[in-house]
Amino acid sequence: NLSEVIKEQLGRGQPADVQAGLSKIVDSLRAGQTVKNVPLLFYNFLRPEMQRVWINQFRFDPTVELKRYIGPVLIIQGRHDIQVKETDAEGLKAARPDAQLVYFPEMSHLM
Repeated sequence: NLSEVIKEQLGRGQPADVQAGLSKIVDSLRAGQTVKNVPLLFYNFLRPEMQRVWINQFRFDPTVELKRYIGPVLIIQGRHDIQVKETDAEGLKAARPDAQLVYFPEMSHLM
């Protein structure tokens, strides 16, 4: 779920108390509850204007959605992507063994 990715990416390298605060905010959004006091460190990403977007996005689990989808699936993963790991792409592939997984050696998150 994207909520776990957000916790990992924004919390990486942060002290434990900051990570715990971030988790609390993301968990609230995943539960459909907006958060009034977002620390400045995360404000740009989790500001009130964006919270409904995150609430909506956190409702979906890509692996569940892939299993439901009946059409062909192409999963593209950049080997230089520091935001989305190869294990994430492999998790999608596991959800849809018939999908084609293609790695691009020089591609990052921004392509």
